[in-house]
Amino acid sequence: MAIGCVVVGLTAATGGLRAAPDTGLPVVAVGDPADLGPVRVTVLDAVVTDQVETGLLEATDGADAWLVVRVVVEATGTDTVLYHTTSQ
Repeated sequence: MAIGCVVVGLTAATGGLRAAPDTGLPVVAVGDPADLGPVRVTVLDAVVTDQVETGLLEATDGADAWLVVRVVVEATGTDTVLYHTTSQ
């Protein structure tokens, strides 16, 4: 109990319990679409797991668990939208 109080106290003293800054992105419930300009994104579900095949991922050192978010991304316009297909 005392160690937990020290950890929380140190976290608070270094600013770790401050509110996160507003990113300007919409906050939506699972299943509700978010219109983000050229795309509409709908979060299907999310899970934290340690059962992830990391062989093709970069910078996995020290990671004990992963946040996996499944989404549907729909194009809403006629313009071509390109995303990086190779690592930078």
